[in-house]
Amino acid sequence: MSAFPHMLSRLQGSVSRKWDDAALWTMAGALAAGDLKACDVMMGELGSPPPEMLWGPTLETLPEPLLAFLLEWWNEARGAEFAPPVEVVDPFALRPALGHLSLLDVVDGGADFRYRIHGSLTAARARWEWTGRRVSEIETPMRFFFLVNYRAVVRRRLPLFSTHTPPINVRMTAWHRLILPLRRDDTVERLLVGILPTDRQDALADEDAPPPGRPT
Repeated sequence: MSAFPHMLSRLQGSVSRKWDDAALWTMAGALAAGDLKACDVMMGELGSPPPEMLWGPTLETLPEPLLAFLLEWWNEARGAEFAPPVEVVDPFALRPALGHLSLLDVVDGGADFRYRIHGSLTAARARWEWTGRRVSEIETPMRFFFLVNYRAVVRRRLPLFSTHTPPINVRMTAWHRLILPLRRDDTVERLLVGILPTDRQDALADEDAPPPGRPT
């Protein structure tokens, strides 16, 4: 069994006391309003580098062809609307990305989110299977970051791209995430999330650092 959930859960008590649901909604509101550093303090207390965030990414700004494929599908499927309807999600059309896709129901306007599907390749890499579970049920404090991101997308109704790294003392991959809203009428009812592993942000910083004894 992976030690990852147990290592992160040590942070559970102190972090959950400070970042209660009201604080998470405040962060989500700030992020939705355009504050791309809204999660930095919280992530720092979790032991993670500041995440990279981008509203409304373009095909050119996404770092992975698979994420660009998803965004292109989303743009074509929505037409003149702010997002595609939930009914147009077609596994055949999305087949190249299926193992990296999560599909989440919005519960009670964003109070929580339920994984209808958790991509098999993502689950294997993360060593967690979340299908059928709610984000609030995830055992580690990283769920706070996910909740803020998802709530912000529900509120702003735009795609959000992020790169986040688990706590520095947990040697696990970082993740690119592209969160795409799906609508029913004028409401965001589901989220389609493309998730791909990438290099840890702190590992990249270590590679860029000068050798000891040299000026920065």
